[in-house]
Amino acid sequence: MVVAYSAGKKSLAAHVPELESAAIQLTRARELLLLLAEADAAAYSRLNALQKLPENHPQRIAEWSQAVEGALGAPNSMLAACGDVLRLMGRLGPITNPYLKSDLAIAALLTEACARAAAWNVRINLPLVSTESERRRLDAETNRLVAEAVLRAAAIERACTPEPTRS
Repeated sequence: MVVAYSAGKKSLAAHVPELESAAIQLTRARELLLLLAEADAAAYSRLNALQKLPENHPQRIAEWSQAVEGALGAPNSMLAACGDVLRLMGRLGPITNPYLKSDLAIAALLTEACARAAAWNVRINLPLVSTESERRRLDAETNRLVAEAVLRAAAIERACTPEPTRS
């Protein structure tokens, strides 16, 4: 909404190319995140079916590693996509309608929440990773990406906060 309502403003005409590019990027991000949500559900379903089998079942043994990778892959990708969206949003403040700053801040908060939710889906599956070093690596990367998302969202909020009015 912020981009759509900014592109038509005469005072922001100089930024139309950037706004149009942002609109395309945000549409692609929305599509990607929806696909990743579906992939996450499918990966969980697959993993859950394998978890119901005995640990020594041939199918569980054969498919386990790939199922764990799938359960981690979608939320990892979602976390990275949220970082990309927040980087884009960070550039939008100065080139969008100032009356929509609250909408931009809200979008940043929701994107941060999406990143944090994706991180939960990574973390819940970390115990399933077979090697300690890979668990530590994935955990550290997840923590880094969440911290980055939190900082970016906070910066967008600060940039969108209006100056106090004087009476």
